[in-house]
Amino acid sequence: QFEVEDRQADNCGFDLLARSKANPGSEHHIEVKGTQNASPHFLMSRGEYTYMRSNPKTWRLAMVTDALKD
Repeated sequence: QFEVEDRQADNCGFDLLARSKANPGSEHHIEVKGTQNASPHFLMSRGEYTYMRSNPKTWRLAMVTDALKD
């Protein structure tokens, strides 16, 4: 299990900070991207891309497709 903290307002290069409850010190920095289409296509900001490249061990991507469908 993970504790998840919303970091969107911090403009830090990712959206969610997930800390492991079972393994203290283990965390994931999750960028969430969404698209209205069924295919996973998205754009990244320069800051997001820079953060991803600088933090390959902790950075993760969560992709949501068909985001506005019922």
